[in-house]
Amino acid sequence: ETHWHQPMLPIGPFPVRKGDRFLLKIELSDVVGQKLSFTLRPADPSASSVQFWKPGPQGEVRLPPEPLEEELAEWRTHWEAACESQNSLLARHTRQGDLVGLATLQKAVLAIIAHPRLFGCDPHVRDRLLLTFFG
Repeated sequence: ETHWHQPMLPIGPFPVRKGDRFLLKIELSDVVGQKLSFTLRPADPSASSVQFWKPGPQGEVRLPPEPLEEELAEWRTHWEAACESQNSLLARHTRQGDLVGLATLQKAVLAIIAHPRLFGCDPHVRDRLLLTFFG
């Protein structure tokens, strides 16, 4: 899934060379017009420039390893830690009915939202904070 929680599929599997041309066909796959289907193929079926991957011993076609696999795993660890920290912080105030503590937390978040650069936050962090604390 993408970070917008949309389904995502790899394109291919086939390696390409500079100058290869493809046709991308997009179709509405249902009557209502909410489901899109994508088809990708070489522009010229007789072209020898596109080299399709050879199936493995059991006939499966394997994609190359994800080049950012370690970084993605590290990101997920940081993301889970941030979510856990945020949930425990909110739970601490809401379980006890501590409205003053919750309001103080919201003021601190509002300062981060108003001046994200001062706190080293990217715009998507600001948007996420808005949804979490004020949405």
